Amino acid sequence: MQGNKMMQLSGKSPTISPEIIAARSYYRINTIFVLNAELYRYHQISIAVPKNPESLPSLLKLSPQYLFLPEKLQNIEPILSLVNAGTILVIDGSVPNWKARKWSQILKERQVKYYSTWESGALQIPINKF
Repeated sequence: MQGNKMMQLSGKSPTISPEIIAARSYYRINTIFVLNAELYRYHQISIAVPKNPESLPSLLKLSPQYLFLPEKLQNIEPILSLVNAGTILVIDGSVPNWKARKWSQILKERQVKYYSTWESGALQIPINKF
């Protein structure tokens, strides 16, 4: 990854929402597609957005600052040993409320850093173009 170029590492062309495309362009955010996942990088901040649970171990090896947990993940326990101390797990609105509450409880008990939009509202990551 160099400058503000995007590299596609998967063979398939991913579908990306127009909002993400606009934000990437405006903030000059680099994007890499890895194993049905997206890794966004803006200066020193990296955000991993897996499309399925199978891509979680690979993404966790990259130690992103934020990792969004996919709705399709059934059991959070197996990935907890892979989570780097600097990674914040994000439970967003795509995860059903009952599952978000269950995961939040497990993460609190294990003292793993997390952010739940169900508990705290929209996640605001401090990236400022100016």
